[in-house]
Amino acid sequence: MFDSIKKISKGTAVYSIGQVAPKLVGLILLPFLTNTKYLSPADYGKLSMLEASTALLIALFGFGFNYALERWYFDKAYIDKRKSVIFTLLVATIFLTVVFWGFLSVFSEQLSMFLIERADWTKMLNLMFLCAALESIMLLPTTLLRLEEKPVLFVSSNIFRFIIYLVLTLIFLVVFRKGLEGIYSARAISLVFILLILGIYLFRNISFHFEWKALREMFIYRLPLVLSTISYIVFNITDRFSLRVLSESSFTDVGVYSLGYSMVNSVKVVVLASIWLSLRPMIYKMMDDPQNKRFYSKIMKYMAFCLVFILLAITVFGQEVILVLARNKIYHAAFYIIPILSVALIFDTLKEISQVIGLSIVKRTGIIAITMIIATIINICINIILIPKLNIYGAALSAVISQLFFFVVIYIFSQKFYHVPYELKRILIMTAVFIVLGGLAILTSGLWIVVRIPVKLLIICSFPFLLYIFKFFERVEITRIKDILRKLRNPVELIRIISQE
Repeated sequence: MFDSIKKISKGTAVYSIGQVAPKLVGLILLPFLTNTKYLSPADYGKLSMLEASTALLIALFGFGFNYALERWYFDKAYIDKRKSVIFTLLVATIFLTVVFWGFLSVFSEQLSMFLIERADWTKMLNLMFLCAALESIMLLPTTLLRLEEKPVLFVSSNIFRFIIYLVLTLIFLVVFRKGLEGIYSARAISLVFILLILGIYLFRNISFHFEWKALREMFIYRLPLVLSTISYIVFNITDRFSLRVLSESSFTDVGVYSLGYSMVNSVKVVVLASIWLSLRPMIYKMMDDPQNKRFYSKIMKYMAFCLVFILLAITVFGQEVILVLARNKIYHAAFYIIPILSVALIFDTLKEISQVIGLSIVKRTGIIAITMIIATIINICINIILIPKLNIYGAALSAVISQLFFFVVIYIFSQKFYHVPYELKRILIMTAVFIVLGGLAILTSGLWIVVRIPVKLLIICSFPFLLYIFKFFERVEITRIKDILRKLRNPVELIRIISQE
């Protein structure tokens, strides 16, 4: 059990380096993006909506065939046909990308009016379409790198891409004052560079033979999941689009909300995404292992613990981070929605674990799609009710309520078709502890900084002790933690632990 956890941890540590790159770039760019010389708060809100729209297009263009590759890569029936399966997916992805891109280009003027209230931004939208197309194609070689366990190439290509993106964005944004168009131009150029590099690796791992049977199976497998993914993205961007339509200050409120959302979502993009990159292949490898249920149970518990601890740190010190990075006072209100959005992310993660370890394994993907559509409708309705009354706080609360509903339904169905003895009671107690500590952190926001910082440090340090009091940890886990802490006192032992296979 602990050997598997340790292997996942090592993989996560490696992949997190690549995942940190985009957030580090975002952190460097944040003072420029929130500076009115280069982008107004309204433009920052528009950027958030464009980013959300790009994520939607990536899911549509690529049809999520990279996830099908994960599932079929380990399928016994196609192990000898892996290279031709990869070629089939590449051709299918390019074909779908061209078709959807051409269709959307016809309606670019109407989409421009809907997204940014200007009909003359067709060039901006075509840049966004190009970025989405390149991203969807790039998912295949990056997925293959993970499946073939080549983390060095995966991480180095990611870092190289975002260095190019950072440099070009600063040039277009600061020097040439190109605004949003400059940001997407930089993104497109960086994607072209990295796709050329990864394309060489991809073509070395394909066989020019089309697998119609495999494509048909993967299409049937992915169709409900694509509908679910699109609904999920719509679900996640409803808050910002609803703020634009229902809020009096429109894009300005979207900009403030987006800053708080970005800080919370950085945990998902960097930490959770890194864990999943290492974890997904192992989950499918252990489908037939007699000890897999206990392993799956611990995955939820340990992922939830890591997530909540990091979110607590962001919640507690989010005020100071925003004060440093966003000098414009209009963004300071973003601090107060961080704990609310954090709770939403906790339920989102629990849902994701229940979904992958359960419905995806037994291929009950239709349930995921139907539940996602219902959750999206509920989310839209709650936004319509709460945003006019509570503004950005209404959007954040609607995310919590919707994510809680989504998790409960997926958890019930997952347990019905693939029962796993999760330690849900302990996880919910931990979530309650987070809510209390997060509330205390909000109450300290008006204190003098000399007093505020020590109090906030005390709040964070109290977290594991409170979990111990509420019996979150099992005896074997406490023993293991004590053993690790004892060994970590010796630097030589620390190096040995890290390098140990």
